[in-house]
This record gives sequence, structure tokens and C-alpha cells, in this order.
Amino acid sequence: MFMTMSSDSNRSRQILGIVISAVLFVVWILVDMYIFPGIGGALGYPVFEIVAYGSWFVLLLIILAILSVTGAIPSRSKQQESISSAQQ
Repeated sequence: MFMTMSSDSNRSRQILGIVISAVLFVVWILVDMYIFPGIGGALGYPVFEIVAYGSWFVLLLIILAILSVTGAIPSRSKQQESISSAQQ
């Protein structure tokens, strides 16, 4: 019984992490399409390019962190523990 509740809780955390990451990604696409071009003229192209590409790198790191913390990207030690317990 406890194992099922824990499994359901972990599954809901994983789904929540995936949804948050997807929403963040879509919002950032909209920011990149509509807001960055407006500030591109004010900052000049070289600065705009650094801000635009740098922001995507930071965004990807944030998304990976969210997925990792919520358990959507399983850690290697958890996979090995589940494999070893299944074999016994």
C-alpha cells in the first residue's frame, strides 16, 4: 500500500516537472520572438546575440535542473537499486 502511494506521488512529481519545463520553454520561445527583437535595436547586434544565445543556454540548464529535481530524469543509482532489487 505504502509503495503504491509513494509511486503515485513520484509519478505526479515527474509529470509536474515535465509540464513546468514545457510551459517555461514555450514562454521563452514567445519572449524570444516578441521581446528580444525589440531590445535588439537598442542594444546593438553583438550584445543582442550574446543575450539571446546566452539566455537559451541558461534556460536549458534551468529546465534540466527542474527535470532532475522532480525525478523526470532518473538518477543512475536509483536505476541500479531497482534492477538489483528486481533480480533478488
